[in-house]
Amino acid sequence: MLLPSELQRIINVALEELQRHPQHALSPFQRRVVYEYLAEQRDTGPWLRETSPWLDPPASLPDAVLDVLFEQFGQIRNPIAWRRRIKLDLLTAQRMLRLWQEERPEDSLGQRMYDLAEGAALGVIDRELAAKEARSVFSWYEDAEYVWTSAFYALEAIMKSITTAREVNVWDRMDIKPDDDDVDIDPSDVAASASFAVAGDVRDLNSNSAKRLEFWTWWLTEAIPTAWTLGEPFWP
Repeated sequence: MLLPSELQRIINVALEELQRHPQHALSPFQRRVVYEYLAEQRDTGPWLRETSPWLDPPASLPDAVLDVLFEQFGQIRNPIAWRRRIKLDLLTAQRMLRLWQEERPEDSLGQRMYDLAEGAALGVIDRELAAKEARSVFSWYEDAEYVWTSAFYALEAIMKSITTAREVNVWDRMDIKPDDDDVDIDPSDVAASASFAVAGDVRDLNSNSAKRLEFWTWWLTEAIPTAWTLGEPFWP
């Protein structure tokens, strides 16, 4: 799959960082570089009124609609570019759903949360209703009997993908430094929770660095190129 040369360069740099890290972790800073290329760069980032005059919203949206959106949110994210980020997180959530089903085959909660994320992304489920249902799970899941296990982090990753499907970037306006790790970042992204699900907490020296390397390699070399194509199953 042929990728833009700059995106391939970003992936190559991330792979080098991954190999060098003693726990084979990919830093939040490097992940943000990926996200910025996929959906937050100058040509594909949020449309901002006044603060970024070079980014104009689409002419097809009436001024009255734009006024309401800017008043409520201060920005409108470019839907064409942002769906790459949505697709990346949904691909990660799919992987986490499989893990959840292996760990808890009789529990349909993971499937329900994934259905909410995909439905919100496709527009067949109201995004705010999806968020409300996810928040109700967030309110109690830290007291579940499987807390801090692989299933717990898998479910967390799936639920976080609902936020992405709502076109909400939890890292907006967050200052992430090159030497920050996932302990320093709150809230974290879908990929961080997924890596914990697969390999354990990166702070735990007994966690599985080989599985962590396998996950991040998949994320960089398979999930990102697939998200870049914007093909099925999520969009025509």
